[in-house]
Amino acid sequence: MQGSLSTSNKHQLFVELTDQRGEHERLEETLADALEAARRVLGAFQEIRHEPSKRTDWAIGKLSDLVEKGRPLDELFRVELGVIGDHLAKAELPPERDQTRRAIAADVARAIRLAQRVADYLAAEREIGWHRGQRL
Repeated sequence: MQGSLSTSNKHQLFVELTDQRGEHERLEETLADALEAARRVLGAFQEIRHEPSKRTDWAIGKLSDLVEKGRPLDELFRVELGVIGDHLAKAELPPERDQTRRAIAADVARAIRLAQRVADYLAAEREIGWHRGQRL
């Protein structure tokens, strides 16, 4: 047909959604992820049915208490996770438990890293405030 415009054009629109929040806005989420990883450590450690040393048993109890209270910024949160991780690395486990050991080790490292990251962020914030004369 002469002089007609085609109306069969198709357009596709792609929208990429990315998290635009800064690190400050994600602090709560980061700590929640640290707690989640610590809960997995505690659950998996029970699953492997390995008899812990007295120190590791104490660390498990203290970590359980800190997780229950939602206290991942407590320094003992990271310390006790480290004790559990060290114990697990040295423990003699049957080969069929290697995958579980690796999963626990990854969760130990993740929980420590996330909790330490937020602690470092808050320490930096305090230090900057101190230098600006805002004694926090």
